[in-house]
Amino acid sequence: MKIEDAVTTWKRSNNGLIRIHIEGKESIRINSFIQQRAASTIKLLLAIEAFRQIDAGILALTSAIQRMEKNTVGGAGVLKALPQLTHIKVEELLTLMIIVSDNTATNELISLVGFEKINECAKNLGLKKTVLNRYMMDEIAVEKGIDNYTCASDVVKCLREIYEGSLLRKSSREKIMRMLEMQQFQ
Repeated sequence: MKIEDAVTTWKRSNNGLIRIHIEGKESIRINSFIQQRAASTIKLLLAIEAFRQIDAGILALTSAIQRMEKNTVGGAGVLKALPQLTHIKVEELLTLMIIVSDNTATNELISLVGFEKINECAKNLGLKKTVLNRYMMDEIAVEKGIDNYTCASDVVKCLREIYEGSLLRKSSREKIMRMLEMQQFQ
């Protein structure tokens, strides 16, 4: 298949694609601003805002929070299988959210960090198509047309913020990078 044919096929799919060299200026962008359901990519924004709050002294990695039953959901993760674990540290929630894409850990963090603050962070990062409107695995919200959205360009902005941004302390960016390096779902 020729490159032109592949690009044409991708454009018709309405899926976003960006291929970049993180340290350089070279990139290929196809449909990179088309808004799509975010799925687990929204977890990058949540991690950034959680670490911003940690850097600001609003949250602490070592703080143990009481788990809320309403946040336990299906899908990826291990916390749903551990109902006897009634308290968990913020750092453990972040680690589970990133490494095994744990939806229960994600919902606990959303409750802790707050929808408004997460969406404010998206605006501060210049994310044009990213919004968190619901918890993970909230099928009732989805049936009502309420969903989380992003686009390929916004995901790249989140990754760049983690890699070389100025919103977070270097130590926080490094912690997120270590978590991303250990991801089990790539």
